[in-house]
Amino acid sequence: MERGLLVSLVILVFSPSRGVSLTIIIQDPGSVTGTEEGEVTVPCTVTGGPAGPVRWYRDTGSGRQYLYSPSPPPPNERNDPRVSQVHQNHATDSSIRIVNLNLRDSGTYYCDKYGGIDVTLIASGSGSRLSVRALPPLIITQDPDSVTGTEEGEVTLPCTLSRVGPAGPVRWYRDTGSGRQYLYSTGTPPPNERNDPRVSRVYPDYPTDLSIRIVNLTLSDSGTYYCVKYGGFVETLIASGSGTRLSVRGEEAPCSSNLFLVSVFLLVKLALLAAINAFLFVLLKLEQRRLKRVDAE
Repeated sequence: MERGLLVSLVILVFSPSRGVSLTIIIQDPGSVTGTEEGEVTVPCTVTGGPAGPVRWYRDTGSGRQYLYSPSPPPPNERNDPRVSQVHQNHATDSSIRIVNLNLRDSGTYYCDKYGGIDVTLIASGSGSRLSVRALPPLIITQDPDSVTGTEEGEVTLPCTLSRVGPAGPVRWYRDTGSGRQYLYSTGTPPPNERNDPRVSRVYPDYPTDLSIRIVNLTLSDSGTYYCVKYGGFVETLIASGSGTRLSVRGEEAPCSSNLFLVSVFLLVKLALLAAINAFLFVLLKLEQRRLKRVDAE
């Protein structure tokens, strides 16, 4: 069969009131390709037949899985929230759009027409094969791995993502294990947590640069800070950086050598003042004696 031709399934349905009714379902026989975390359109056109819903399923047999219907789902089923009809309320186009793809979405998708009071299967499309390509792993780089700040000062902690990941926040934590402490999130903080008001993003308009700035540093801020990416509806862990070590120094006090030099300077200055005063005193006495001799003569 030449690629690009459409496969049609024609079903003849007899209705006492309408006579013979044709139901035609057309699905592209070629495969549809999507990329992980992206979106894809799976085409389907349904014409004719009695009133009733169009439903989408993935695969057949024991692996058959309900996906979506613009009408109420079958009992004990629910629509995949990532799926929507491309053209709402269209008379014949029942194509669907799937967003936030994952590798498990790969499979063959069937567009089925149901009808009648008992909602029986009237016709089924030939299926469209969906192949989902994997993205390269998301890598978080924290470079340099150590920075130094001064008490009451500020510091920047670096974090760069190798690509824009799935929808979800990037969060910062200090240390690990039982001492792990939440610091900041680009989205809503976790339950019972709040962002440190001293922390902000350095480049809020860059989706892959999640570096943060901490101001008003204290000695207790010293530790290792981790940049962590979460994604998905349940905010699962996607990737974590290797950490950046922050060392906060106390305010520097004058060293002993500086104090010694200041003391020597002051002593020399006092000695010079004393010498100048003594010299002036001697000059004054000599002038007084000269004036007495002049008066005596």
